[in-house]
Amino acid sequence: MRELLDTKKVQNLIGRAASAVVREWPGVIDAEDLGQELWLWILTSKSVQTKIVGSDDYLSYRLLVQHGHKIASAEAEKNIRFATNVQYSTDDVRKALDGQLRWAELLDDLTAAMEVIRAKNPQYADAIRKRFGEKQKGIDYNAVKRGVIAVTEEMNRQARVKRAEYGDGPGARRVVSNAAAQTASKGNE
Repeated sequence: MRELLDTKKVQNLIGRAASAVVREWPGVIDAEDLGQELWLWILTSKSVQTKIVGSDDYLSYRLLVQHGHKIASAEAEKNIRFATNVQYSTDDVRKALDGQLRWAELLDDLTAAMEVIRAKNPQYADAIRKRFGEKQKGIDYNAVKRGVIAVTEEMNRQARVKRAEYGDGPGARRVVSNAAAQTASKGNE
């Protein structure tokens, strides 16, 4: 006989997993929306249900977090493509700080964001410098994590400001026909 899902237990695991994922993808997806996406994934897949029923809480949680990151990543990609609200994830920032990602725009945005973080939260900037710059071990995990999140949020904020500034520049105006332009210019005479 097949064991049934303990919905209260799964709801608790989903809540914890969604919160963990949302912290890593600031501004990308809401915890409640992610929780609903995770429920949908569970309820539409017998194999996932079987894994959750057959696993302990920790393994179920890790499975939900892993899939939550996939959902958040897809949402970030969609945001970039359609609304251009989010450009960087905490994973992008960590990789850049480790020297794995090196495209110019990312490095410029990272440098500018680090200046802001140094002024606002010097303890985060110091933890990031020690962990990624000096490769020290034993740095306060929470300070590094919060620092990376703060840098990511600042990078995305600055990227949104840049896009808004570009939206008012040359080539950003609505295209009008010659006839409409002539009519509009006659009204200005």
